[in-house]
Amino acid sequence: MEFVLAFELFLGGLSSPDGLALASDGTVFVSEEASGSVRGITPDGTVFTAMMDLDSPEGIAWHPDLGILAVEDVPRGRLVSSVEGVLSRRIPNPEGVAVSVQGDVFYTWARMGGPTGICRWTPQGPDSVVTLPRGFMLSGLTVGPDGNLYACNETPISGLLVSVIAVCPRTGVWLPFAGGIPSAEGLRFSLEDRTLIVVSEELGSLFAISPEGATSEAASGFGSIEDVIFLPCGDMLVTDDSAGSIFRVPAP
Repeated sequence: MEFVLAFELFLGGLSSPDGLALASDGTVFVSEEASGSVRGITPDGTVFTAMMDLDSPEGIAWHPDLGILAVEDVPRGRLVSSVEGVLSRRIPNPEGVAVSVQGDVFYTWARMGGPTGICRWTPQGPDSVVTLPRGFMLSGLTVGPDGNLYACNETPISGLLVSVIAVCPRTGVWLPFAGGIPSAEGLRFSLEDRTLIVVSEELGSLFAISPEGATSEAASGFGSIEDVIFLPCGDMLVTDDSAGSIFRVPAP
């Protein structure tokens, strides 16, 4: 993926925009931490409120049956569905949520100063996928084209060495996938060439990780950015918390 300099405003006037999700009909959803809501933007530009009365929502994802899924980044956070309501409670600081092709729901959690991990949501309760020791703090989460889970590690020290991990959801075996990205927050795979784009909140930059593992800067010049998604046309959307905006980065 080539280096991108230009980007344009997609939507402004948001209250601490964070997580992004794309519905099957092309509607873009964005979580707003400060207002405790999730907004939707239809393909024709109509903006509406999809969820409200949330407590510091961060990661969001689209599920064909459960609608929008949102997690609250607080010590006793919740996993909330726009269709079914509260699915799980008392999750320690969940930041990322993702849905597999099969419809399985996964989310990250992290105890301040303690362990962190990934759980699978089930109606019977959480099913632990992996737990990492103190020194890691998982944030953004996505499902890769290979079916593995990919999660950002935002801890200042260990995050430079291991910025992204790859986890097999069946066995819980995990491996370092990429390093050198400070304050890694959100991440998504491109729709065509399987390039992984990772957000660096600290640098205000997007980093591209090729399928071969090569890391390069893909776009820069943002403020405090949180998440990224790909539109069907290949353009990227990026949430900029400091600007209260979503920016659109044209496909290279």
